[in-house]
Amino acid sequence: LRFEEGAMLVTIAGGSRLHREPLELVAPPDPGPVKRRYRAIADEGRRLILERSCRSCPRRWKRVWKLRTAGIPDATPLVQGRRVYFGSADNRVYGVRRRNGHRVWATDVEGRVLRTLGWWVSPETPENEKEQPPAAVLAIPEPGEELIVLDAAGGSLVLRFQMPGEESLAIGSVVSDSSGRLWLARQGYNPKEAFLMELELSVAPTQDGSNESGYNPTDSAED
Repeated sequence: LRFEEGAMLVTIAGGSRLHREPLELVAPPDPGPVKRRYRAIADEGRRLILERSCRSCPRRWKRVWKLRTAGIPDATPLVQGRRVYFGSADNRVYGVRRRNGHRVWATDVEGRVLRTLGWWVSPETPENEKEQPPAAVLAIPEPGEELIVLDAAGGSLVLRFQMPGEESLAIGSVVSDSSGRLWLARQGYNPKEAFLMELELSVAPTQDGSNESGYNPTDSAED
């Protein structure tokens, strides 16, 4: 992918352009092998499977549960803490319990979610060490004209960010770094009209577990 238009820094709340500068692509350092206790797999477009690492098992992984869905895309589901998040062809993003696969929330985002979800954590350190920082699930519904930010606890809609510019769609998924910035690639009908956007999430999700989407209420006390 050639980013001929340079980089753009945008405030995600208002979408105003702050500056534009040449983009220098640098390969990130190899983090080495990542050890995971759990992994989620989209299987045959209809099932979500959660597995746990198992040294004594032939495959090194042991199935915990499987969940039939309304149409899960061929994208890696997101496992974070005690939750598993995934998008679906029924226009919804789901949050289920890692322990048993029971639904915690499901939010309609008005478009099929066929890309891997992103994960955002507030870079601000909480005063109380036991308190978890606000977190959000990031989704790009098809055809790639919007970025949806959902509260990870209850699935409520934090904001819908309309991509600036006409005739330009998002490429792939959105990613974030430790500073809380979001990175998103976009491309127009002309393959040379591609650029990278750097976004800053200025509207923090709440932690009260409220669910404005009208679906399942949050029941986080159980686990």
